[in-house]
Amino acid sequence: MCAVRVLVVTTMLVMLVGQLGWAASPAPGAPAVDELIQQLDSSKFDARRRATDSLFAMGKEAIDKLASAASGESREVTERSIEILRRHYRSQDEETKAAAKQALESLASGPNSRIGRVAKEAMRIEQPQQGPNPAQIARMQRAFPPQIQQRFPIVPPAGGNQQFARRTKVQITNGVKEIEVDYGNKQIKVKETADGKIKATIIETMNGAKVAKTIEAKNADELKQKSPEAHKVYESLGKNAGAGLRIVQNMGGAPKPNLPPGPNNLKQAQNQAYDRMIKSLEAQKEFMKKRFADPQQAEQLKRITDVLDQQIERVRDRQKNLQDAP
Repeated sequence: MCAVRVLVVTTMLVMLVGQLGWAASPAPGAPAVDELIQQLDSSKFDARRRATDSLFAMGKEAIDKLASAASGESREVTERSIEILRRHYRSQDEETKAAAKQALESLASGPNSRIGRVAKEAMRIEQPQQGPNPAQIARMQRAFPPQIQQRFPIVPPAGGNQQFARRTKVQITNGVKEIEVDYGNKQIKVKETADGKIKATIIETMNGAKVAKTIEAKNADELKQKSPEAHKVYESLGKNAGAGLRIVQNMGGAPKPNLPPGPNNLKQAQNQAYDRMIKSLEAQKEFMKKRFADPQQAEQLKRITDVLDQQIERVRDRQKNLQDAP
């Protein structure tokens, strides 16, 4: 009788646990992969780097989700996901290598040409069929350009009747500074060349049609006289430097080494390209120190140099991976 009671109580407990949903637990590792992939798009560089290392350490388990993430809209997630797949593609483990190859081939044949180009380059670098030529080196440089994307709060221009910007972007390309602010029904673009000349474009939507107005000025004072509105945006190039910052180094004009065919020489050419990227980023740092020499701009300068230092570290990491490769 006692045994029957124990059996009944045990059965009721099992049924209760089942009703509460405790009987089944999620597959181990799956939530961790999703969470780490989200961290690839973090605004913090250290978080993105830790997530990259953790996802690589998961091996084959994370490959399918990395391939899916690489097809997304975030450029940062795409580049880091393909970088992990590229490292798996040279793995000594045949199953991991095969899975990475399948993922890269799928991305390479996908509808997005930019993602496809990077995926093809990831496979080409690891299994070169012949020695480097100018086209190969140019493809490699396009596939891994030093891109800097940093997220900061959007600060509207100072003034009385403020409009809040929906989107802002600051880009510095080989010393040419550009800022673009989108207010929804109005876009203001300001470009300053290395010699200090300024060109502003104001695009407004009127009666369903876009009307563009262009202002050219020799300096900031002249711009202020011609268009106070554009001048406020120009001022934010200095005051809010680092907000939405994207720094692009144009490697197209870099000299291409004249090397005989051979995989070792291709690796040497890639290593030289990384050296040029680092040198160019270091030069950009020196340029910024001169551009923001005013002590009142120390905070803005620090934000920019921090971004550049992080990018230099990323390039050096890729260079180290290349050097460690067999």
